[in-house]
Amino acid sequence: MIDGENPHLRNRLCELNAPEELSDSLQEFFKGLRPQAETPAGIEFSDNTKKILLQAHALAQAAQRKKINELDLVEAFAGHGGGYTGEILCELGVDVKALAPRWVPPPPPPPVKCVGPLCFDDCTVEAWQILMQAAGEAQMSKSTVVGTPHLFTGMLQAEQSPLAKALTRLGLTLKHDGPPARTRPFDTKDGKVSCSQSVSNALLLAQAISVAEKREKVTPDDLLMAFVQQGGGTIGKWLRHQGVVIEALISKAFLDSGELDMSRFDEGVQSVIEKALDCARRKGDEKLGPDHLLYAMLATDNSLLQKQLRAQGKDIEQLASALYVVIPTGTSVSGHVEAKAAHLSRRLMRIFCAAEADMKGKSGDRIGEAQLLRAFLDDGGDRAGQFLIEHSVNLNRLG
Repeated sequence: MIDGENPHLRNRLCELNAPEELSDSLQEFFKGLRPQAETPAGIEFSDNTKKILLQAHALAQAAQRKKINELDLVEAFAGHGGGYTGEILCELGVDVKALAPRWVPPPPPPPVKCVGPLCFDDCTVEAWQILMQAAGEAQMSKSTVVGTPHLFTGMLQAEQSPLAKALTRLGLTLKHDGPPARTRPFDTKDGKVSCSQSVSNALLLAQAISVAEKREKVTPDDLLMAFVQQGGGTIGKWLRHQGVVIEALISKAFLDSGELDMSRFDEGVQSVIEKALDCARRKGDEKLGPDHLLYAMLATDNSLLQKQLRAQGKDIEQLASALYVVIPTGTSVSGHVEAKAAHLSRRLMRIFCAAEADMKGKSGDRIGEAQLLRAFLDDGGDRAGQFLIEHSVNLNRLG
């Protein structure tokens, strides 16, 4: 029928964006399905084909025609779903029922007005495009709601994406597999697209962040901030499983190059970071971790930790020396470790992010020793924290 004289089927397939080589693909498929044989004198038809031919005959009779024409065959073929061939066409992205000559396309759905609690007027153009992309991803995956994976993908694919920039700063290369979601209208009866509870909460938080920052509309940065602060839902769990500290996605402590922005730390913390780097290099480590940080806080003159440990009657030099001995020696011979996101252990990255969060809302705009020490203690410090406990340091009196 595709190769027949009547152009209807060929034209309709073009309208449905069917592959141009569809006819050849079907011929090749059926050629491999059964061995070639001479046509027998008495041709037998499958049950589906018999039904299609009977329906075509009925259509011709209804039109008071003596003979079945190609359009009757196409109408009957589409009406019966095309049988096994119809299944193949569906896999190729062809809507079989839409092949019928009398098929009338359904009216287009109304334009999307709202995604969850946010409407078009609530968002900047860039933020709305992210939500439309997320809705498209949900529809492509046959989901009835926009979930955190769809929102994450929408943010990742956006032009000038804050999320993509943040991942680059952290030395990560998460990429969306496949092309962007198609921009066909979302199937909605009232112009509203539903969201999962996690996404709805994140969108409401994004709006609250926008209001707090005295912006009239939600921006892509607001969406990312809210996504992280809400924990990221299922995609947040996946990211953590991949070793990503999602709080770092919204951190201002890193430059675009991935280096720590030293202007975000006061002089005391800057000295601590430099000593921590020196310790890691001397130990042959390629990652900066809590061990190096604790050693640096012990070795920095007049640091906050030194003062508090002296108040507990501890010998600072002895503690620093003992800690240095137990810090494992790495395998790096180049000593190439820098104050960059890619060179921070996951635990230390989390400590820096917690110190930054602790600083917000307080006087001053730089992270100080108090915030860094408190974040270290709240995190537990891993092996470094255990070292303090083993040396009878009262952690409750620190920070």
